Amino acid sequence: SKIPALSFDSHEREVTATVARIGSVFGGQMVTVIVMPVVLYFSVNQNGGAGDPTGWFAFACIGGGIATLGAIILAWVLTSRIMLSVKTRKKPLPRMY
Repeated sequence: SKIPALSFDSHEREVTATVARIGSVFGGQMVTVIVMPVVLYFSVNQNGGAGDPTGWFAFACIGGGIATLGAIILAWVLTSRIMLSVKTRKKPLPRMY
């Protein structure tokens, strides 16, 4: 555990460890609540609740699509902010070459 390296204050370490454990439990439960219903919905054979490769592939495509969309939105927002800061800058940018 890297928690002792985060702070010298024991109370702060306790709070950080508690929040980390709560987040871990929450993340573990999200697998059951969100992932498995999606996998089983797209599966041809449910295989006793484990799904099949078709369902897992559909889940991977959905997750990949969400990640790609998030990256595109992030790149667009950051690019627009950088361009705005360049336009409003008082001093000219230094020449690169």
